[in-house]
Amino acid sequence: MEKVDPPSTNIQASFNFPYADTGSHEALVVDKLSVGYNKPLLEPVTFSVTMGEKVGFSGFNGVGKSTLIKTILQQIPAKGGDVSFSPSAKINYFSQELIWDNNQMTPMQIISDEYPKMNQRSIRTKLAKCGLDAQNAIKPIGQLSGGEQTKVKLALMEFKDSNFLIMDEPTNHLDEETKEALKRSIDRFPGNVIIVSHENSFYDGLVDKVLNVEKLSLRNREEDEI
Repeated sequence: MEKVDPPSTNIQASFNFPYADTGSHEALVVDKLSVGYNKPLLEPVTFSVTMGEKVGFSGFNGVGKSTLIKTILQQIPAKGGDVSFSPSAKINYFSQELIWDNNQMTPMQIISDEYPKMNQRSIRTKLAKCGLDAQNAIKPIGQLSGGEQTKVKLALMEFKDSNFLIMDEPTNHLDEETKEALKRSIDRFPGNVIIVSHENSFYDGLVDKVLNVEKLSLRNREEDEI
């Protein structure tokens, strides 16, 4: 008897982040930035990102990488120092938190609510390309797995033109095949990218430089003491 495997609901994902051109040479300048909540988490951090450069942030969990990103994006007030993006910067941000305004809304409804002019067919097609099948596209987002919710967040990013991707732990919950698809899309993206990931192998060979957040803040302190 011929063995027949059951049909798989796993759709192969592919991603495409639309690019908006920029003419600036310096994409981002961070100067002696101090970050934290009640008290600073790090010594003041200084670095810059030139046009088209891709950067990875490394450092052990809890060191303050996500807090640094949120402070750069002005989601958290800085304790001191300065951040300046290029005037032509258009930022597309992936946060690692899987938090939704309404867990009962479906992926179709979430995207439609964010982009009301987008027709349902285009939304469904976009979700399918990101690896979410038709059945999960109409389930409440709170009932989806972490990987499926992450795919919805990545799909939302594909509706926004940008020249600077900032991605905080985008590989959390993703299977290896989807990680590779995401890595290929970031590699194709002609603009700037900052990637925070506990998986060094994800950005290995993808970024132009890796900034160790702990060593970076320590080096800045030593330079100030000279």
